[in-house]
Amino acid sequence: MASDPLMTHQEEFTAIEVLGLTTWNALQDAGETGLARQLLTATLRLEHYTSLLPHAVGDRSDDQLRQQQVLREILDELLVLSSAALRAAEED
Repeated sequence: MASDPLMTHQEEFTAIEVLGLTTWNALQDAGETGLARQLLTATLRLEHYTSLLPHAVGDRSDDQLRQQQVLREILDELLVLSSAALRAAEED
């Protein structure tokens, strides 16, 4: 049975949102409001951009895939910084 491309696509951007919002909440709780805001912005930019892309990855242009990758790299960098900040907050 073939998978539904709409469901696959929604899961792609929902996973981004869940990870970002979970981390954002943890940063807020740890008092890391500046980093939390940066992370939220990067999360929403990637999530919203991804939601606007064609449902099937094969239908996306090279430019779209590159832009999505740039946004993903920005978010990934902030997730690394967030993990470090949350570990430091736990040690305090």
